[in-house]
Amino acid sequence: MKIDKTKFKLEAAVERLLPARSQSMYFASAQAQAFKENTTWEELTCVGYNPESRKLEAVVQLKQAFGYSGGLCTNGSTEFVRFFIDWGSGFEDAGLTGFKAFDVPNIPSNNHPLHFMVQQTLNEATHRKICTVPVLPKVRAILSWNSIPSLDPNQTVGFGNKLDVRIQIKPRRWFLGDLLDISKIKVAPELSEMLQLNQVLTMQKQEVSVENLLKINTAAKVPAHRTLHSFMSEAAGFSSIKMAKNPVFEKIDLGKFDLNWESIFKGYDKEFNTSFEELTCVGLNSANDTLGAVVHIKKQNGYSGSLCQKGSTEYVAFWGDFDNNGVFEYLGTSEVEVHDIGQIPDEGLNYNVQLPLNLEPYLQRCSSPRIAKIRAVLSWQTPPSTTDPNAAVYWGNRREVRVLLRAKGSQTSDLHFHYHDIGGVPEDLIQGGLAYQSPVSQTNNNRPFGGSVHIGGRFGSAGVHYKVEYSANGFTWLPAKTGVQNFAVYNPVTNSYQTQSQDSADGWYISVENLGGAIPIDEQNATLVDWNTAGLQGNFQIRVLYTLDPSHSSFITTAPKDVRINNIRYDANTAFHNYMAGGLSLSGVHSVDMIFDNGGGCISQPKGTNFTGSFKATHAYFSQAQLFVMPANSNAVLSSGVVTTAPSGTLVRPIDAAHVSGFGNEAWTLNTGAMAKCGYVLVLHAFERTIYNNDQNLPFATVSIGFAVI
Repeated sequence: MKIDKTKFKLEAAVERLLPARSQSMYFASAQAQAFKENTTWEELTCVGYNPESRKLEAVVQLKQAFGYSGGLCTNGSTEFVRFFIDWGSGFEDAGLTGFKAFDVPNIPSNNHPLHFMVQQTLNEATHRKICTVPVLPKVRAILSWNSIPSLDPNQTVGFGNKLDVRIQIKPRRWFLGDLLDISKIKVAPELSEMLQLNQVLTMQKQEVSVENLLKINTAAKVPAHRTLHSFMSEAAGFSSIKMAKNPVFEKIDLGKFDLNWESIFKGYDKEFNTSFEELTCVGLNSANDTLGAVVHIKKQNGYSGSLCQKGSTEYVAFWGDFDNNGVFEYLGTSEVEVHDIGQIPDEGLNYNVQLPLNLEPYLQRCSSPRIAKIRAVLSWQTPPSTTDPNAAVYWGNRREVRVLLRAKGSQTSDLHFHYHDIGGVPEDLIQGGLAYQSPVSQTNNNRPFGGSVHIGGRFGSAGVHYKVEYSANGFTWLPAKTGVQNFAVYNPVTNSYQTQSQDSADGWYISVENLGGAIPIDEQNATLVDWNTAGLQGNFQIRVLYTLDPSHSSFITTAPKDVRINNIRYDANTAFHNYMAGGLSLSGVHSVDMIFDNGGGCISQPKGTNFTGSFKATHAYFSQAQLFVMPANSNAVLSSGVVTTAPSGTLVRPIDAAHVSGFGNEAWTLNTGAMAKCGYVLVLHAFERTIYNNDQNLPFATVSIGFAVI
């Protein structure tokens, strides 16, 4: 990693670390391994979640002008962020994302830190509960420079760090059975089917009355001017006469709450009050031109209602200074709904908002990086000003950061297409057709795509007609999608995404987004098409045709993009062959199998005697094999190769140079010395690296065999 010192001023302390930073790009040198969560170059500062869009968001600061493997005209390096989530029984993988990092000179002034934002959609549908039962899981995000974080939530990275926060999941719909349960109404068994307990109920959220809010919030020690803020007009100027004549308040006896208008108005002496909520981070997802902000909710009460009621709104207005002259232009306002939650953890809850933008007019070539100042203003229940970036707010705060815009592409059209993602992976993290491409395959890199592959992208204009095509040879091109394509389109009235559909016989669709309007209208995932790759295998290219001409007689075509497709899954031998005569060897026709030596009947050994056997897990995109014993407290000790587990541990055999395609016949040993006399199950999970149906969790196949310690 060579540094041009005419462009970059190196601080002595930072320069001393640079050799190890350079070595860690290519191999885990002893010098590089000495670093533990070093945040000299990059740091994960905030994590939040939006219950409506189901998007996790992390903000990362890049602190130095150099050390990222090259400028904007190079491939730079990669900042990876892996999310984990704990639903109550330990952390599990929630997805991997990242962004490209580059050397950016501090010219003409100090441009750092630069604030980047990444997003990952959370699959939380099976964990939702009704609104009376808040679901508040813990999320952990791990940042790692140029090295993909493993699936271990407790790992220590060299360059980067980890961060834990709590989030709130959107409640699920009510069913008739829920209403009967919560009302403690018992239904006779013969009536259950007649009543259709699984029928969906329409539940209308109601506002809490002012008087009830005062009762609840007074008991919770929420200031009265907070409670009444939603009902009072800041613009009109406060006066006891105006408030007393307001029909909302005229029937309320403030005296019984030991309140008067004078004391209430005194609360407004303080602006930018952050005792209930605070805007903590702001960043730009440069790859898809989306701003994001994280809002920290601090208290149980003061948000105008529970999850079963209407609650209140946190607004974030974004402003941009693209010429660094101190003049900010209004970019738009995003919002997120918040509620009173009695079970809020001590550390509070973290939410986020996003604002997709059309930044094409501000982009510059890679030789001239474009740095912009972004100001975000948080305001509770009252939308911030859209005309004055310096306007004060009562409940909330503002932050100002610097962001790096992506480099302008080579297209000369005003339509300005750019990819958002392929298969849920940012397009700039796909090379040679593989996600997270690397010269050496590891458990989580060099990943092909399979099943339904999401193709996302955005245009610089509204109403664009487009068609996504694919080819196996670069000559014959076929539409990636025909027929009905569904889109999740933002509805500003309901502040939610609603389904719209288009039906196309020839593969031409019309963009549903309008990011240049007074209120930006985006598609939740910038969807162009969902490409069904069933039956396809190998190397393909995709391209996008687009135009404003409804006849499609003339159009622009993007350069082809390589995409590797794999639809060959593991074939596990799930027959109980090891119990039967002749089932003493690994299957020659299955790619996943496991046996006990000396099987062929009831498999048992006296306590203290080892079991032995072998397993098979082979795949062109092999990731790792795992062996473990159920139940989880078995005290079994497993060994294979040079790996031995702790009691009750999971044995992991990952891909390595000798096992690029997995293990064809690998021995294992199970030590029963600490196990109780009982029945158990030995389980083999074989993982591979394909991203099927946009799901970045490693797909796996399972073989399990029961045995007994006697």
